[in-house]
Parts: sequence; C-alpha cells; structure tokens
Amino acid sequence: VYFEDKEGFDFFKQLITDRKINKILNPLGNINISCSAMLDLMARKIPEFTAKSLIVLDGDVVHDNSANAKKAKKEKNLCLLPSTLPPDQMIFEFLYNLPPDDAYWENKNKFTKAVFMKTAKDIIATLKIGNAPIDLKILIDNYKKVNKNHGGIVRKLFKDFAHTTQFQAQVKGRVKDNPYRYWVEKNPVQSDSFKNELIKSLKVIMTSGHGVDSATISSYLSDN
Repeated sequence: VYFEDKEGFDFFKQLITDRKINKILNPLGNINISCSAMLDLMARKIPEFTAKSLIVLDGDVVHDNSANAKKAKKEKNLCLLPSTLPPDQMIFEFLYNLPPDDAYWENKNKFTKAVFMKTAKDIIATLKIGNAPIDLKILIDNYKKVNKNHGGIVRKLFKDFAHTTQFQAQVKGRVKDNPYRYWVEKNPVQSDSFKNELIKSLKVIMTSGHGVDSATISSYLSDN
C-alpha cells in the first residue's frame, strides 16, 4: 500500500483496523511519493502502481481533472481517503470544531482544547480563524484569494502542526487518544464506505495482480 505522506498513513491505520485485512497488507508508511508522481505512474500503467498495489491518496483527488488524474481514477486499485481535505487539514478542522468539554480532551497526555489551540496558533492567525464551528476549505480559499503569492504556505502550516510533539504524542499514544481514531468513531458512514471500497480494490489486486483465486480471497474477506 502506497501513500502520499505520513499523515495519510496515520489516518489509514485508524480506518483499517481489521486483523484479517491487515494480515495481507503491507502499508509502506516510510515511503512517501507525491500525489502527482503517483498519478503519473498510474496513468502510465506501471504494474506496481496499478495491478500489484493499493494506492491510497487524499480525498481532494476527486476534484483533480488533470489528464493523469482522469486516467488514474479509472484504476480499480485507487482508494481515496474520506474527506476532500488532506488528513492534516481534516483532523485540524475536526479538533477545532470539538467543544472544550468533549470527552476527547480528557486524555493521558493532557492534550486539552487549550493546548490544541496553542499548537495551532500559527494556522489560526494566518487564516484568521474565528469561533467554531468552521469550514476550513472556505477559510483556505479565502486566504488564497487575498494572498496571491501564498505558495506552499498553507500546506507547510498544517504539516508543521501535524509534526508538533503534542499532536504526535496523541497519534503515537493510546488508541483511544488517537485523533484519527476518534474521527473514525464520529464518522462511521464515511469510514465504513472507505473500508468497503478498499476491500473491493483488495480483491481486484489479489486476483489480477497476485494470482490469488477469486473464491479464496472472497471467502477470506467474507466477514467484512
């Protein structure tokens, strides 16, 4: 399984927790290939990136109408993560919109709403974020309209947030404290939909890419 970045890998691990599925997966969390490079490899029909592996990309690929994206989206091994925001932006929006007295903030690392707001202060200041609930996509679009030379500023802000020691302690700590796992619990429809699509893709690559008998893999995954 290939991912765009570490955040995609972290999110995926909390979406796919089924032991049987994980037993036949090899998620390559330490190999990051950019979305554009991955789409290019898929469009060229390189077997490793079409028939033999699952490609997990951020949900914003849905809106990518480039020639490579159009070709890649026809491949049955492509799995798009829930949410049309990249995982680091999605999880920021999710946490920002949680009330201060939400059960999530009672965690082992004392990662409270106040601590979260402090770690996210650069994002909040740059995007001029006000009271929750927020729609992050609208805020980012507004920022980009006003700041024509934004470059990769927004992307870097969220990467920096996702790499803070406070946030990483939550991701690497207890399962119940993991923000991505909490998102999965609170968004069962989107989470189940991703899992079902992944199982469909998995059946295709196991049969066409790895020569496993169709009935065998269907039987193995029948509980899901």
